[in-house]
Amino acid sequence: MASTRIRLLKDAIEKRQKLLDSGLELLRVFDRLGDGDASMTIDRYGPLLRFEFYEAVDVRHVQKLFHLAINAMKGASECFALERLGQGKVREVARLGQIPESNIVYERGRRYLVQVGNIHAAGTGVFVDQRSSRNWLSQNADGARVLNLFAHAGAFGVAALCGGARSVDHVDGARKSAEWASINYELNGFNARKHRFIVDDIDLVLKRLCRQKRQYDIIICDLPASFKGVKKNRKAFSQGALRFREYFDILQGLLARQGSLLIACNDRNLNLRVILSTFEKSIQRKIRTMNVGADCTSIETSLPATQGFWFDHC
Repeated sequence: MASTRIRLLKDAIEKRQKLLDSGLELLRVFDRLGDGDASMTIDRYGPLLRFEFYEAVDVRHVQKLFHLAINAMKGASECFALERLGQGKVREVARLGQIPESNIVYERGRRYLVQVGNIHAAGTGVFVDQRSSRNWLSQNADGARVLNLFAHAGAFGVAALCGGARSVDHVDGARKSAEWASINYELNGFNARKHRFIVDDIDLVLKRLCRQKRQYDIIICDLPASFKGVKKNRKAFSQGALRFREYFDILQGLLARQGSLLIACNDRNLNLRVILSTFEKSIQRKIRTMNVGADCTSIETSLPATQGFWFDHC
């Protein structure tokens, strides 16, 4: 298995050589769906490489992968590896070099604060496989009123503001995410106080927004694979794919005429085929045009790790 993984990593780097040489700081180096090893993902955050393993691994093998990746990628200098062993268990495996508590990375002029070496953070702060969705926002958000649901550290919000968005409503159940996002806004020259940060259960927020008859030009709904509300009596986790239908119907009511809805989900049970099958009648009735985009940094074609879909609303 060790020798196979090394060969697969070499192949993945060779496929991406043009991307790696282009100076991209945020990049999926190895995708566990697209590159042949379902137990490993490697993401690049500037000079830092983050390895995530979904099975127990030998530290000596991990160190070999570190050196292979560092030697093959210009500008990469530090590596960090962790294991995800199910039931929320995360363990640091190894590190190479000085891993800062946080650092700033750049993407098309946008700046993001990331925490690559913090295993307790809910993600690093930016999902590298959402690159084309962020780029789409920066190209289409001029003057828009934006609603960013499950907003995490606000990467989508930053992209929208850099694209000229008039306002961004950031909604997430975690207060730390709101604080993180406000830092990202300020890093990019935007006054966080001019935008709303709503820390609450998503379902309750959507009900309030519907009662207030709010309208948005762009709505971003980045559903996690599973989640639960902030209310203490909510015990069961909701699966992103199962909640998609419910949210789709609600969000259409909040979407202004000629508005755009961007859907992303890390639940691998939700894919384009499922969406088109489930909402065929609704799409034909309510949606004039549909642009579908999927960012696959593994090969720049085929299966993405996270899929994004945007719909133009008549």
